Amino acid sequence: MTDLLARADLLPSLEEIGFATLGYGCTSCVGNSGELTTAAEDLLARHPGMTGAAVLSGNRNFANRIHVKVSANYLASPPLVVAAALAGSVALDLSSDVLGVDMQGREVRLADIWPAPGDAEAILAASKDWPDPAAGLFVDRRWSELPAHRGQRFAWDESSLTIRGPPLSTRLPPGPSCHYAMLLCCCGWETVSRPITSP
Repeated sequence: MTDLLARADLLPSLEEIGFATLGYGCTSCVGNSGELTTAAEDLLARHPGMTGAAVLSGNRNFANRIHVKVSANYLASPPLVVAAALAGSVALDLSSDVLGVDMQGREVRLADIWPAPGDAEAILAASKDWPDPAAGLFVDRRWSELPAHRGQRFAWDESSLTIRGPPLSTRLPPGPSCHYAMLLCCCGWETVSRPITSP
């Protein structure tokens, strides 16, 4: 993605407003994308009852996951994440409210910065002709010659110190049929997530 943004000449502008590549994969989801801005830290320190909020394009919208001081997380597409950051608030209607003012003091709304129809498609179409940035990453002979299991099922190695097959699927004897199961807990969908309930 970084390569695509750079080739589309979007990366310098994004970096200028604070959107730099910090990592890939789970970086933000597990809270490894860095500290809050000094202004945000100061504001939260001055107002202990204030709720820290974030807008992100990941999939972790529960309290304190991406940062210990951010308990309200809203999911949005990447362009809307940028728009919310420019606005500096989640307490507005991104589709119509003013996000800020430009260098000439004119009000800027989402429609002013949203790509024109076909812009994104044109960049993606052009990217098909670009060399694959991952090409050549795994051409090392030592990597290519690593022994690997072939087949439709993973060959679990019980002597492995890093990854073993889950015992629930094969090692438990079948139990009696369950006819009178009871609900253990009924929670609101917005307050419980898999990482909270998983051991």
